[in-house]
Amino acid sequence: MAEPSVAFRPESEASALAGRVVGELLRRSSAARALAEKLLGIGVRLADCIDVLGIPGSTELRRELETNGFEKVDAGRAPAGTELWEHHGAILPLFELTAGGRLCATVRVESVVDFLAASGLGRHGEIEGEPGALVRRIRLGDEPLAELWVAERRAERHRVAGRALPDAGPGPAAMLRHL
Repeated sequence: MAEPSVAFRPESEASALAGRVVGELLRRSSAARALAEKLLGIGVRLADCIDVLGIPGSTELRRELETNGFEKVDAGRAPAGTELWEHHGAILPLFELTAGGRLCATVRVESVVDFLAASGLGRHGEIEGEPGALVRRIRLGDEPLAELWVAERRAERHRVAGRALPDAGPGPAAMLRHL
């Protein structure tokens, strides 16, 4: 049998860092705990569904991210005003370094509308983004120390970061033309 062309290397320190942040999110957010419980009931871990983790930035955190194999995303790929870090050797969330003390997580779903109907979880606000947009999202939890969002995307996950919605993309009319 031929040797694999890509060598597997466990990234336990990077995974542990993400796990600590998710643990802190669960401690701070009742919405995240409720979602984690629902997901675990079907054999899915919340941490595996998170696209972007927003965490207060510091020099120490930047050093820890870099030490554990994360790389800063080029400003041209990140939404304006965001600082993103990603790990190319592991399937981990993007880290978005933020100002302030709140944690924020964005969970990727296939459809925001279907998720809301199936989950039975509460929400804070209206769905942002039109059907067929590159990103569509809604806030599920808005607490003093944590925010929880769910988002559907038809673009790279960098576009989910930040609070401003990205451009709408082609929209449903352009998609329907190709059906």
